[in-house]
Amino acid sequence: MYESAYQTYRLAERILGGRQGLADILGLSYDAITFWHHRKAYMPFQYVAIVVAECDDPRITPKTLRPDYPYWDMLGRQLRKRHTRRADTAPPESPETIAA
Repeated sequence: MYESAYQTYRLAERILGGRQGLADILGLSYDAITFWHHRKAYMPFQYVAIVVAECDDPRITPKTLRPDYPYWDMLGRQLRKRHTRRADTAPPESPETIAA
């Protein structure tokens, strides 16, 4: 594991209230989090987005948590395009909503 990924994981752990806080947010046991911690194992992909959103810290990104995955940039571009398309096709607000 890259040392910087482990440092990012530790930062996320501290922001979220330690290992127990991270376990609670992810719906996992304390032992599962401790396994990652002691083995310096990568966080499984399915938890990366949750941790990034919960931390709300610019230092914690999918790329810094899992630098071994080479497609984060491509995935980010696809998600931005999808989000932009949804915003373009959103129905206009009704006059009642605008006046409120």
